[in-house]
Amino acid sequence: LVLLTEILMKLMCVFVFVSSYLVETVTNKHVITRQPSWSQIFQGEEITLTCEVQGGEKTDWWYDWRRKTQYLQQKNEKILKFTASQSFNEDYECMATRKDDIYSSTTWSEAFTVSVLRAVLKIDPVWSTLFIGEVVTLTCDIEGAEAGWEYSFNKDQQQYSPGYQTTKYYRFNITSSNDGGEYDCVGRQKGSSETEKSETVHLVFPSTEKPRATLTSGTKTISVGGSVSLSCSVRDSDGWKYEFYRETSNTWETNVEDNKVKVSKGGIYRCRGERETSGYVSDMSDEVNIQITFTNKPVITRQPSWSQIFQGEEITLTCEVQGGEKTDWRYYWRRNSVPLQQKNEKVLKVTSINGEYDCMATRKDDIYSSTTLSEAFTVSVLRK
Repeated sequence: LVLLTEILMKLMCVFVFVSSYLVETVTNKHVITRQPSWSQIFQGEEITLTCEVQGGEKTDWWYDWRRKTQYLQQKNEKILKFTASQSFNEDYECMATRKDDIYSSTTWSEAFTVSVLRAVLKIDPVWSTLFIGEVVTLTCDIEGAEAGWEYSFNKDQQQYSPGYQTTKYYRFNITSSNDGGEYDCVGRQKGSSETEKSETVHLVFPSTEKPRATLTSGTKTISVGGSVSLSCSVRDSDGWKYEFYRETSNTWETNVEDNKVKVSKGGIYRCRGERETSGYVSDMSDEVNIQITFTNKPVITRQPSWSQIFQGEEITLTCEVQGGEKTDWRYYWRRNSVPLQQKNEKVLKVTSINGEYDCMATRKDDIYSSTTLSEAFTVSVLRK
């Protein structure tokens, strides 16, 4: 019995100890009010937030504040003061605890949003590089503002636009590199001297005229049935779509792609860039000549066919494309790697001229499809 009594007494002590730490939630509703109370807050203004416990005016309270779940102070004051700036844009909450009973407190209040006006200068287009001839649009946004604002734009700390305007847009053409500089904007509420100034945006424009596109290819010769990738770029800048051109017999074929295209036809290719939004175009690239190579091997034969050739004899060399007998070809001859003629004939007649001869053939209906060079054929004339 004595042991049971001791156990019960210990349990009662534990219950009293634990209950002394239980927190009682007070049902009084509490709200945050703000001074000044107008809807728009300008940077630099002093803001006063007050935590009011409704129905608890006769009670002494300690107060806690937090901004976005982070405690702000432990001064236990019902008033929170700060100077308005962008760093203070957040949701604020408060709670109150009775001074005579620290375990009796309210819940956290509903969030009170503080939004400080902010001028932001935006540039359009947003490409990494802008060129002479393009149009730039400056936009002055006053974040958190209501209607009724006027706007002014500055360049290098001097007014750039004609005074304050009701439109928040200002457009200008890039005419030279001198149009670059430090730009900002100022918003002013109509009928007020209050203004908001944006941060500075630094713009740099190249001094050259229109940029020229650059066309590159993995190789310039591909076999029949093969393909090659062509890549178009405009001076390491972004914001372009690309037009690829292929020259046929008398026209240009156009293909609009991203910066790469895979081609399987021979021809002369060029490209240019076009801005995705404005339609501004670059200058055309240099040409890239893609040749299709047939596997048909040309072979040179000789008449007369005897082994010894004497001075004064006329030699006839013939370029035969094996397996290409039904195709119309143009023929090209070289002696010692130097082109000989442009007559495009398969037969070459020479008299007493030593040298290494080779030939190649190109389809008449597609000048960009050709064979490889034949193996060299040696002509050696004996002296009498």
